[in-house]
Amino acid sequence: MKNTKIKTSIELIRTKNLIAYIEPRYKTMTQFADQIGKAYSQIHSMLFDSSKSFGDKIAREIEAKLGLFSGYLDIPEPEKPPLNVVMLPLYAIKLSLSNGGNILDKTQIGDIPFSLIEIQKANLKINNLISFVVEGTSMQYTINDGSVAIVDLSQKEIIDNKIYAFTVGNQGVITVKRLRIGVDGIIVQSDNKEFSEEKVLYDSKVKIVIIGQVLWVNNNLV
Repeated sequence: MKNTKIKTSIELIRTKNLIAYIEPRYKTMTQFADQIGKAYSQIHSMLFDSSKSFGDKIAREIEAKLGLFSGYLDIPEPEKPPLNVVMLPLYAIKLSLSNGGNILDKTQIGDIPFSLIEIQKANLKINNLISFVVEGTSMQYTINDGSVAIVDLSQKEIIDNKIYAFTVGNQGVITVKRLRIGVDGIIVQSDNKEFSEEKVLYDSKVKIVIIGQVLWVNNNLV
């Protein structure tokens, strides 16, 4: 019996979007297929054979290979953001510059736009980046109250004088501070000199657990 499957509406959107992406950037479909590590026949039939599906798994895989944010191919053309912009997940937890935010609250409340060029220049993976709102004045004016911090979850190793989101001990909260590598411990430092620094000794039972490094901040005006 002849296969009479017809692409769904979302598959048709993906097909149109991917063709629109390929045409101005690649001389041939073979060149595109080679870049993403797929066979030409698979890509060609997926795009031009109405009986071949263009499912979620392959769509997300192609987006990742091209450095596009997850879901890019699903967005109708009039609503699509520029290709040099990615949308990073924004989480409900508020990273406190003093007492911390609830680490258990992982509710995503939206997305924020960010420069794909900056991410590529830093050789980072989009899927490792998340964003949170910060509260407090201890890191002012580096990070102002109400600003959005972009955190790379893959960067767990402490580099001297960098800013991190972290927990201390079993407090269950995330704090944002500058960390310094001392002789006998990690120095937790605020950029606002009105706040005193703290130290977590290397031989202490209380440990610093790094959530990720704060790489960028969209600062609110004070």
